[in-house]
Amino acid sequence: MPETPGSVFRQDSAVCRLLPGLTKRQRDTCGRHRTAIGHVVKGLKAAVHECQNQFQDQRWNCSASHNGFAIAHLKVGSKETAYVFALSSAAVSRTLARACAQGVIASCSCGSYPKRIHKQFKWTGCSDNIKYANNFGRKFMDAADLDHADDARSMMNLHNNRVGRKAVSSSARRECKCHGVSGSCVLRTCWKVVPQLQEIAVSLRKKYFHAAKVFPR
Repeated sequence: MPETPGSVFRQDSAVCRLLPGLTKRQRDTCGRHRTAIGHVVKGLKAAVHECQNQFQDQRWNCSASHNGFAIAHLKVGSKETAYVFALSSAAVSRTLARACAQGVIASCSCGSYPKRIHKQFKWTGCSDNIKYANNFGRKFMDAADLDHADDARSMMNLHNNRVGRKAVSSSARRECKCHGVSGSCVLRTCWKVVPQLQEIAVSLRKKYFHAAKVFPR
């Protein structure tokens, strides 16, 4: 059986200390939730790859010397940094939401359904757990800036983290399956899924090209 990111992290209790650039808050979270952190790392690596893919034809091609973990080391407050923070936050939430639905994180399970009852279909199956993903992502990704929340740069980072999480929530869609004899759709069951990271990255890229520089008062 291939190793999942979570299984690797469970095997090595010291791995959290090996990740560069983590704050004390992040190391504490890492130590308590190593399985989930394995998927955080997976999400951050996916963000680096997708960022480079989105900007491969631009002068800035996301080739900054960060490795997917130490995004706090991006010192310059620019729209490029804003994009990296937003995309990294989105990638972490997306990866965690999928992992919950796949049953590979013990502390979460399927996402909840909307309370509204529909006549055309029935909510069932296992939705991606966006609520857990955004809460955990907020706890880990925001930790680097929470101690300096009054600082203009930290406020920018926290804002862009929220933009990334919101992009995941707003892009979630309904996926359905028909049930019936000979291909008929007597009953339709549906659940919520997050899109591919590429789709989220494209929407954030549009924001990047319309980004405005904010100056402290």
